[in-house]
Amino acid sequence: MCSEEVAQSKPHGDICRVALQKLGKQAPAKVISIGDTAFDVETAAKNNVCTIGLLCGGGTREELQRAGCVALYQNPADLLAHMVGRFWGRRRQKRLVLTEKPE
Repeated sequence: MCSEEVAQSKPHGDICRVALQKLGKQAPAKVISIGDTAFDVETAAKNNVCTIGLLCGGGTREELQRAGCVALYQNPADLLAHMVGRFWGRRRQKRLVLTEKPE
């Protein structure tokens, strides 16, 4: 997504709305936005999408918390490290169970 694809850029909701359209019929509640400024959080919120904040960009911890981030991480690597232990780890375990041959 880029601002050239929408009529109005952040903090208007256009860019997030177009991203949702590109995802197909995904409910906003099943989508998460990742951003580093309060504008990112505001843009997503206008489309009922929650945002995970990254502290390595333009916003401070206080600004991102005040804007309504559901979680904060230092940088993308920190986010990935936490996801591996949660979602991705469980997903991998399920896949292994499903692909094992019965004895």
